[in-house]
Amino acid sequence: MPRVFSLSYESSGGTVIGFDTWPLRWDDSDLQNYSWKVSTVKRASGYGSKITDIGRAATSKQIKLKICDYGNDVAVYSNYLASVFEPDVIAKTPGKLWINDSYTTGFVTAMDLGKRIERQYLELTLTFSTEYPFWITEELHTFEPLTEGSATGFVLPMSLPMAIVAPSSRQLVNDHYSPCSAIITMYGPASDSEYRDWE
Repeated sequence: MPRVFSLSYESSGGTVIGFDTWPLRWDDSDLQNYSWKVSTVKRASGYGSKITDIGRAATSKQIKLKICDYGNDVAVYSNYLASVFEPDVIAKTPGKLWINDSYTTGFVTAMDLGKRIERQYLELTLTFSTEYPFWITEELHTFEPLTEGSATGFVLPMSLPMAIVAPSSRQLVNDHYSPCSAIITMYGPASDSEYRDWE
C-alpha cells in the first residue's frame, strides 16, 4: 500500500530522524485521531447538562515502526534513537513531529522494542506526548517596500503606533476554517520621532 504522507522527528537540537526509509520505517499510528475535551455543568432542571467549555488536553499518540534487523545492530540503533529523543525530555524542550509540511510539538516519552515480525524485522513502538495537540503549517509571506501604496495598509487585530503602507492590490487571506496565529517582522528604516517614548 503506498504511503500517503512522510513522517519524521526533528529534535530541538536540529537532528532529523526520518521514519520512511530503512532501517527504520513507519508502519501504523493514531497521529491523526483527535478528540475535544468537553466540560459540563448540570442544568438546574436536573435534566441534561450545559457545555461550558471545549478544549484540547495534553495527549499521547502511538507510532508503530519496523526496524530492519538484517545486517544492522538493533541495540546500537535503538541507543542512537534514545540519544536523539532523550535530551529533549531532559531539557523539557519539545521537538517537532512532522507529517509532510505540518508539525506538532512534543516529546518521545516511551520507546518499546516489541516482537519480531518475519525474520529480519523488529517491531518498535514510540509514544509521542504533546501538550498542544494541534498540527501547524507555516507559510512565509514577504511584502517588499514600495514607493507608492495604499494609505490604509494592513488592518491588524491590535493598534500600533505606526502606519504600515502596503500596495492596494496585495492581500493576505486566511483560507483556513479557524483563526491562525502570525508572527509579523518589520525591517528597514523607521522614524520614532513622534513615538519616542513608546515601547
